Amino acid sequence: MNLSTIILLFYVLCLTACKQNHQTLVDKYYNYLNNYQSDNFQNLLTDDFKITLTYTDYFYNRTDFFDRYIRNYKVYKEKSTIVKTISDNEPKKFLVEDNSDYLQYLKVNRPKWIVTFVTANNKIQQVIIDTTETSRQYFNEIKEKSDRFTNWLKEKYPDETSTVLHETEGLFLKRLKEYVEAR
Repeated sequence: MNLSTIILLFYVLCLTACKQNHQTLVDKYYNYLNNYQSDNFQNLLTDDFKITLTYTDYFYNRTDFFDRYIRNYKVYKEKSTIVKTISDNEPKKFLVEDNSDYLQYLKVNRPKWIVTFVTANNKIQQVIIDTTETSRQYFNEIKEKSDRFTNWLKEKYPDETSTVLHETEGLFLKRLKEYVEAR
């Protein structure tokens, strides 16, 4: 290798290291979530962390987040992408698009959400997920197609509970693929 190649490689490595070290809390949150890295969240979230869904009374506290939210993300092979920054001031607000194998197999349009991050002491305290103008269409579509899939599951595999489907590695997507192929 010549000197200019070595300098170029060093420059690229430095840029990569700097980018990783300067990730925002939100960047880290989505990086960990999209890669199902629950252990990395321990120091990123406050003890009273919660996810609030504005379109329902349900919310996830810190325990639910680790026990169910991340598990379901992994089961559905879900990924979230920031499409646009709405507000870079505290609380930070983004337009986020979700995608998953579940949505793709059922041929459901990708939903977009307005996601707000509230921080305290350099940790994420709350994530607020709000609807957008396309949410009603998404809710109707996902309900209709999920109901069809659930009815097929009950008919074809009456002994497989939701718990079994979600806790047996790969079973949920296996059944989903089978459902799509049978249609």
